[in-house]
Amino acid sequence: MGVSRLFTFRGIARQFQVETVPCDAGQVVSFGDMQRTFLRQYYGWRLPALPQRYDKNNPVMTSAEILLGSETAAEELKGSLDASLRFSGISRTQVRTGEGYLPLHKVVMFLNHAAEVLACDYFGLLVAKHQPPVRFAMMGHLVRFAPDLGRAIADGIRFSILNSQYSIWDLQPGENTMTLRREARVQIDQGISQMQTLGLAVTYKAMNAVCQRRIALTQVTFSHQPPVGHEKVQAFFAAPVLYDQPFTSLVFPNTELATPIPTADPQVHALLQAHLEDLAGTNHSELDLVQRLRRELRQTVGSRRCTLEGVCQSWGIHPRSLQRHLRERGTNFRNVLQDVRQELAEAYLRNSAISVLELADLLGYQNASALSRAFKHRIGIAPDHWRNSLQQARLSENDMQDVVN
Repeated sequence: MGVSRLFTFRGIARQFQVETVPCDAGQVVSFGDMQRTFLRQYYGWRLPALPQRYDKNNPVMTSAEILLGSETAAEELKGSLDASLRFSGISRTQVRTGEGYLPLHKVVMFLNHAAEVLACDYFGLLVAKHQPPVRFAMMGHLVRFAPDLGRAIADGIRFSILNSQYSIWDLQPGENTMTLRREARVQIDQGISQMQTLGLAVTYKAMNAVCQRRIALTQVTFSHQPPVGHEKVQAFFAAPVLYDQPFTSLVFPNTELATPIPTADPQVHALLQAHLEDLAGTNHSELDLVQRLRRELRQTVGSRRCTLEGVCQSWGIHPRSLQRHLRERGTNFRNVLQDVRQELAEAYLRNSAISVLELADLLGYQNASALSRAFKHRIGIAPDHWRNSLQQARLSENDMQDVVN
């Protein structure tokens, strides 16, 4: 299939085996009946509802990882974050480690205050620029093992609710370009230009990282007014940047969707997708405490949030209280985490050719040796040897079947 055919809507639909038959199953992204059907069937996208007003008494929580890089950004500006940390009520530890969760309004307060006191109205961009590689839990690994950028973006949008309560993304096709648009789920009574810039810059960095090359942009749009340092923003994206637009977005040529991902692995991708689909379909109200904890760990494994403190902050419970409830049920946090890691390790070793090093990264171990020690402690045999024994058993079973037949 040539590029010109692939990037028509019928070509994309054919690539993903989606029927382009009009339907009336609800209001979805409006680009004609054929396009609406494709987006609904493959991506599951619907036109986002108007954002709800933000309630500080019932705050939206976001991962503290969003502020990683803030200290380095302040150092580049030869300034300090002390006043901004006090003003927002955020601890330096969370800014430095990215562990746990923060109320959205405190993150926005911090970014806005830092931009003001450091006299840098593109501070959000500097934070994104200096963010170190972080663990994005299962969602990040899913896109890393996707076949190409188009599928990675589709996966990211499909499962975005697992990562962010604040933003929602959609991909809108044009004749020659695609527009990756970011919108807010909630309306907050503070300026969000720093948050918008940070969010878009981090997403663009992730696209470049997963493809291991710079994705060419046609243009970038922001709904806020241009900063004084607008030339810095344009230099980062290496594309024209427009302000005071109806929405915030990255626009790039259709052909970029076909960019192959060097780390693609169809077996691991299929396993991760099934894992995330299972998480997305779970009814929280039907889970007991241990089941709920297992789901939380399966969702955050491999990230900085997969800790006792991170889970408790997300749930609004003290760590000692959670441990007490778990002890009453004959277990503890460490045991549940070890069980989840072991089950996932066995599933990936059994059903894919993933390396022990990649598996260790996926499950949040420091290195392959740490995974091997933990696996051997539970099973009595190293991961590679365990997988080899399974393969040998399958070969023997097949040989027996051949003899019988």
